[in-house]
Amino acid sequence: MFELKIIESDKDENSTQNRTSIFRKIVESAADIVDDVDIKLNDEGVSMQFMDAMNVAMMDVLLTKNMFDEYRCDRSLTLGLKIKEFSKILKGIKLDTGTTFYLHCDDNPDTLNMVFEGEAFVSNYDMKLQNIGSECYDIPQIDFTAEAEMKCSDFLYMRKAVGNFSEYIQMNACKTCINFSQKGEIIDSNMKFKAPETGKFDMKLNVTEDVWVEIPMKYINCITKTAGFCQTVKICLGNNAPVFFEFMVGDYGHIRYYIAPKISDE
Repeated sequence: MFELKIIESDKDENSTQNRTSIFRKIVESAADIVDDVDIKLNDEGVSMQFMDAMNVAMMDVLLTKNMFDEYRCDRSLTLGLKIKEFSKILKGIKLDTGTTFYLHCDDNPDTLNMVFEGEAFVSNYDMKLQNIGSECYDIPQIDFTAEAEMKCSDFLYMRKAVGNFSEYIQMNACKTCINFSQKGEIIDSNMKFKAPETGKFDMKLNVTEDVWVEIPMKYINCITKTAGFCQTVKICLGNNAPVFFEFMVGDYGHIRYYIAPKISDE
């Protein structure tokens, strides 16, 4: 038997760590990348790992059992979900203080049961499970030449200020700054985050070799769906390496993205 429960309290509503909203935004982000997802369950928590059909983007999620008010998983399970349909359910729910979010299935499930209960309503959904059989990826050690850590609020502002003018975004890092830019048909945009000299700023930057990469902007838009619930984002760049983004979800786990850069025409 598997079950998890989140009860949204006043404390959750007044913080960025609204746990049902985190779960919902993770699912929305996943639905932008793939159609089908295998969600792995064990006694430690919930995880999923998948790559898009073009082999450009990979998402890796871990949510430990500490995220949930109640959590039970009697044996390891894999739940194959049509993630876009799952996202439709989560988008439609109203998250008020006192709302309870409940997931449940048996040890040999063919459906996943979802219940949302508020003071004045109860919504119940049964979702048919799929036999997806997605791959398990063994992620090798990657040697990055640039690592930056910044506030998610700055990352979100960058996306809004810079990222509306082209299908691609350029990222380059040197010892003094990390730079985000676009070259559009009409507008070129650019935002530079300087390396702190005194340690009083919130960004951290470590660069051993200058690096320049270009990735599709649609993946940045996907990534930022989960950024609003985290304090910082870690960004790692390297030559001939995927661009790595990591968000720590408080003490609850992590959300990681690996985005393959565009191959230069030169």
